[in-house]
Amino acid sequence: DPDLLARFAGPAARIAQESGEWLTAARLFDLATRATPPASDSRFDALVGGGIAYARSGNPERSVALFRDAEEIARRLDDDDRIVDVLRHRLQLLAAHLRDRERAAEPAEVLSEALHSTKVSPGAEATARSTLATSYFERGRNEDALHQANLAVRAAGQSDDDEAVGHARFALGLAELGELQPQRSLDDFRGSFEAFARANHPWYRTWPTGRIPLTLWMLGRLDDADHEST
Repeated sequence: DPDLLARFAGPAARIAQESGEWLTAARLFDLATRATPPASDSRFDALVGGGIAYARSGNPERSVALFRDAEEIARRLDDDDRIVDVLRHRLQLLAAHLRDRERAAEPAEVLSEALHSTKVSPGAEATARSTLATSYFERGRNEDALHQANLAVRAAGQSDDDEAVGHARFALGLAELGELQPQRSLDDFRGSFEAFARANHPWYRTWPTGRIPLTLWMLGRLDDADHEST
C-alpha cells in the first residue's frame, strides 16, 4: 500500500539511521522514495536520506545518483535551503566517503557560490559552511577553514537549531586544531557534543568525542586523554 509506505517507511528509515543500521536505512529510504509524490519535499527528504545511508553503507556511486536526483527536485521546487543542503551532502561524500579530497575542490566551490547567490536560513547556512570548513581543513587550507567555521558559528547563533550549532562548533574545533590551538579546540568540541546531545543525535555526538582525546594529549593532559579514549 503506497499510503502505508509513505507513512511508515521514512520514519523507520530514520530510526535505522540513528541506530547505525545503514543498509537497512538505505533500503527503507528507497521504499519511501517510491511511495512519495515526484518533485515533492517528501521525495527530496527520502532521496537525501538514502544518499547518506548508501554512502555510509559503502555504496558511494548509488549515493551520488540519489543526491543528483535530490538536487534536481530542490531546483524544481526553487528551495534555496534544500539546494544548499544537497550540495553540502555531495561535498561531504566526495571529501569523506570517496576519500578523494582533490575531487572535493569543485563541489566546494559550487557550494560556496550557492551560499553567495541564494538566500538561505541561518541554520542551513551554518551547516553548509561547517561542511565547507571541514573540507578546507582536510585539504590543509587552515585559514579558509577557520574563516568558514567562524561564519558558521555566527550563522548558528542566529538560529534556534542545536544541530546547526553542533556542526558549526565541531568545524571550528577542527580549524582551531589545524591552527594548533588545542584549548579552544577542546572547548568547541565539548560545545559541539552538548549541542548534538540537545538535538538528540547520537551519531553526530561521536564526531567531537573522537577528537577530544587528541586535544587533551596536545595540552599534556595524558591521563584525561586516556580516560576519554576508553
